[in-house]
Amino acid sequence: MLSWKWTQREPNAGTGCASVVLDNATPPIRQWVDAMILKGEARFTPMGEFDDPFEGRPYAEAAHQETEKQLYATRRAHVRAQVTHRGVSQKYAERQAALITAQMLPQKVLQVEEEMRTALARDCQVFCLSATRELPMQWSLYADCHRGVCVHFNSAVEPVSIALPVTYSERYPCLPVPRFKNQTDLELLAQRALVKAKWWEHQQEFRLLRWTFPGIVPTDLGISWVGQNGYLPLEAISGITLGARVSEESRTHLLELCRARNPAIPVYQATLAEREFALKFERIG
Repeated sequence: MLSWKWTQREPNAGTGCASVVLDNATPPIRQWVDAMILKGEARFTPMGEFDDPFEGRPYAEAAHQETEKQLYATRRAHVRAQVTHRGVSQKYAERQAALITAQMLPQKVLQVEEEMRTALARDCQVFCLSATRELPMQWSLYADCHRGVCVHFNSAVEPVSIALPVTYSERYPCLPVPRFKNQTDLELLAQRALVKAKWWEHQQEFRLLRWTFPGIVPTDLGISWVGQNGYLPLEAISGITLGARVSEESRTHLLELCRARNPAIPVYQATLAEREFALKFERIG
């Protein structure tokens, strides 16, 4: 994700956060902070633009080890797809399926893998959330070494309430080819957009997904859009936490900004714990 933003969702407390660099920030970033707090503006990032190169890399493999079973399943899947999605006749689809040979099977599996990765990189826009604001590593990575701010989200308010939990794994997600017949394209993609490497497990991440496939109306999640920016309901923004190293100038600005909200939203200050490697939080506004 962007180096100056991270989002947090706390299901138990009903809140979540997004952290942003403020000190030495360029005017567009400061404007983005103001827009998120005052307008609920949230930028959804295509997976192909993520900093983590391991994201969006599912692999495909044959659903059956035996060639005859794989050939039969592939032909049946071809017929089903042609009849259901392209409206061709059953007989025509069966004649086309009969042209599929065992020698073509490996290439078909590879084709599905390439199509899946392309779709995730290009057509899956993501707004990432985390279940905790307490991890110093999060602040160091995503909030300019604790000089940023964390914007809280209310997980009882849509669409934050429908954010999906990320699964952490040692391996890339697998896609059997052909797919199970009751799975749609969106179901397949969503399942594979929600898998990350095991080493990120501490982030306790949730994701809002927006699909922008060519030829379809993009999923709107029940909110308005301008490009990649979605506008969450103002009641979804429920407070902010300031980083332990935030400047006095930024603190003053954000306190005034949150008081300007109607109703005003709470402001918390993160500080370093006295005798342990941890953060503590105090409400200051």
